[in-house]
Amino acid sequence: MTQYLYTPASSQEHVAAPEIRHALRTATRAHRRLEDEFEPFGWTERCDLAAELRDMLDETPVELRGLVLAAEFMLESEGYTFDGWEERLHASNLISAVISGLHQIGGDAR
Repeated sequence: MTQYLYTPASSQEHVAAPEIRHALRTATRAHRRLEDEFEPFGWTERCDLAAELRDMLDETPVELRGLVLAAEFMLESEGYTFDGWEERLHASNLISAVISGLHQIGGDAR
């Protein structure tokens, strides 16, 4: 005999659009790289990460694009050295806000 379990709609997994899932993966990867103290973070790494964020813009909802652009600007600007934790933390917090927004827009996509 087969038993069927009732799962309330509020606890069912929300399936987000593929674009949101891809943007979420990219943002999470960028966030980890910014917060990893052992990650080399020279000019080349900064430009590579900025390029990843730029590629993510098409998949990012309009409301979050300003945050992505701000982090990208910090990474590509020579005005930021990323020598200390303050600048890395600021960029990381911008990406963290993007991740939070993507979760709100697309549900708990993983």
